[in-house]
Amino acid sequence: MTLTITPQGLLLTLIAVLLIFITFYLVKTLKKLNELLDSANSILKDNKKNIDESLQNVSQITTSAKQKIDYVDKLFNPNGEAAASKEGIDLVTTIEAVLALINEIKEIWPKKKRFKK
Repeated sequence: MTLTITPQGLLLTLIAVLLIFITFYLVKTLKKLNELLDSANSILKDNKKNIDESLQNVSQITTSAKQKIDYVDKLFNPNGEAAASKEGIDLVTTIEAVLALINEIKEIWPKKKRFKK
């Protein structure tokens, strides 16, 4: 009994083995993807109430953020100019605003009391 190996038979065997490995890894990847989607789905179900509340409050959150940005903008430009415009920015006014902001931040923290021995 003789076994003849032809290039065509060898190529077909390699392709078959390669397809088996590709199928194995594809199935393994799809199983992991399914587990990932299941866990994401369970997280979304657990937090559905919080997500719905957050989505309903988005307009309030953006309004609050806009008010704070406008306050900071007015702090740096008391003339009512847009902060992005480079025309007429007064350096002294900007420095005074920064120093005022630093003083406001300093007042938040209590002053340290130093005891002399």
